Amino acid sequence: MRRIARRARQDWPWCVFTSARFRAATAGLALCGTWLVPAAPAQESPTRNRPLAERRGTPLRGNPTASPTNRTASPHDAAGQTAADSTAAQQPKTGIDAAGLKGITPGKSTVDQLKTAWGEPKQTRGGDGVVEFTFEIAGFERVEVYAENNIVSYIVVKFAQPFPPDVVAKQLKFDGLEPVVIYDDAGKPMGQAFPERGVVFSFDAKSPTAAVDQLLLEGINAEQFVARAESRMAARPQAALADLEEALARDAKHHRGHYLRSRILATHGQPTEALAAIEQAIHAQPGNAQYRLAQADVLMKLGRFDEAERVVRDTIATHQPEPHLKARALCLQGELATHGANRNVKDALKHHMQAIEVADGAATDSKASVRREAKRVLVDAHLGAAHAIALGQWNKKETVVPKWLIKAGEAATDLVKNEGAESRLKFEVARRALVAIAASQGTVDGSRVTQDFQSLGNRELAAAGDPLAKARLEWELAQGLYEGMQEAHARGQAGIVTVLGESAIEHLAKVAPRRTEHDYLLGQIYYRLGAENAVFRNDHATAVKFYAKAIPLLEKPLPVSCVADTSKHGEAFISMGVSYWQQGEQRKALELTGEGVHLVEQAVKDGLAETAQLEIPYANLANMHRELGDATNSRKYADMASRLKDGSRQ
Repeated sequence: MRRIARRARQDWPWCVFTSARFRAATAGLALCGTWLVPAAPAQESPTRNRPLAERRGTPLRGNPTASPTNRTASPHDAAGQTAADSTAAQQPKTGIDAAGLKGITPGKSTVDQLKTAWGEPKQTRGGDGVVEFTFEIAGFERVEVYAENNIVSYIVVKFAQPFPPDVVAKQLKFDGLEPVVIYDDAGKPMGQAFPERGVVFSFDAKSPTAAVDQLLLEGINAEQFVARAESRMAARPQAALADLEEALARDAKHHRGHYLRSRILATHGQPTEALAAIEQAIHAQPGNAQYRLAQADVLMKLGRFDEAERVVRDTIATHQPEPHLKARALCLQGELATHGANRNVKDALKHHMQAIEVADGAATDSKASVRREAKRVLVDAHLGAAHAIALGQWNKKETVVPKWLIKAGEAATDLVKNEGAESRLKFEVARRALVAIAASQGTVDGSRVTQDFQSLGNRELAAAGDPLAKARLEWELAQGLYEGMQEAHARGQAGIVTVLGESAIEHLAKVAPRRTEHDYLLGQIYYRLGAENAVFRNDHATAVKFYAKAIPLLEKPLPVSCVADTSKHGEAFISMGVSYWQQGEQRKALELTGEGVHLVEQAVKDGLAETAQLEIPYANLANMHRELGDATNSRKYADMASRLKDGSRQ
């Protein structure tokens, strides 16, 4: 987002507001007639499509070479400073109309029209097609107009004294619009923008509270909508997508707009669309390491692990990412080693520990965007390390895994408390903690985490108003409760499995639109409900009733994002085959066991499972074929099981 800068000036004391004083200060606006001018097709100007920090003579301050990642726009630190901030979300959305002054509209009006309407300027500066005009207009300290190639680019209106932003917004009839707060590199609020009007309020740097001392009129532009989308995307993704749609309609090559759209789509179960969006961002800015890492993340969600790994390696080697982005790259490599083909939990742990080391150094950076991303990597890397340890053959997992999870929770608390992150981050950490705990197969007690997860999720649901945000919460609640089912099953807590499973099904039913993984997750939940009856109650009749619901769902092609679950998917079929055999449905049992063995064999081939996992399934097939009179296949599978057993002894 464009950064508001304070031009060199004398100190302006904070004045107590009175309505008479404000009317006097804004008399120029009232005398000008209508403040809001109907939008008209803007003439394309090179100035309007560049960040304001790059404009000659700009009233905004920033590093001209700063990347978009350093433009911080977030609602968390100062969104509640004004009445306009707190009430705008409840107001109906108005139309999009550019704001102008005395008949002059940025992006539309020419310099000749400006001089005809306002007369000759008091001062003219500049050259090479970029000119700054200073005017004296009653009611203002000064008015500056910047033009490029004979088109008015933007107008700066300096008040004689500062005023509260909600008062200014109300006077200008902006009180029905939702602004976006603008921050400097350190995360300090510098102003707020109203995308539907193309207006920025600049805060007085000397004031102890938010106070507007100048306005910037720049016409409707994509950048302000993108900034507001970034501030909305965590809690109000549907509103953020609407902002991005508007932004990209105005500037189809706005790379950060495509990047943010990709992040939202990926988070809400649309990885294919997310990949197309991030590729557009990379096409517009091919050297951006952040975008390439986002591409790798989406590729991983699509199960394209080899491609994702190549992108990450190339980004580290070729684009020399800054430390916070290098830490993200290392964290992604850890995730790929955990979830991708040829799983290697030792490599995963190594990458996550490297990510933590690099992120630690960037977590104290003075730039808020860098610091926050580094701290987010600390959350993800600690969770990833816990998962890798839970999956591997490590000593003292029951104490080591919780320590890593506690560190992740502490990093998340820091982000929420000190960096303005959404409170839902704690819910996300609890969900991912359950993934790691379930992977420990009963070694770690996750009952407390499951309770906290449900409590946090219900609290977030109650507060959520955005439909997409609600759907995501319902989905993640279903996911987390399923992980809780696995943890409870591994620890022999039969009754809890049923309670969690029923709740998971309720949440899953509320997810709209359905995700591609919906049927797979529902099938696994039904399978777990059946397994509880089979294992803990020896009630195969009831188990088969649940399995009958699970099988049609699990026999569908495995979603690409669930490739890492191939072994677990196969084990479900093998387990169900036992109950069908006990119920006298031998042919069905043989069919299910065969399907399961095929899936586990594929997982072994892909490096996602150990060969030893096939010993029991092969023995089951040997016994089934013997009972059915097939001596040839019985001997075949018995020999295969025997070889695996002998190999495990060695």
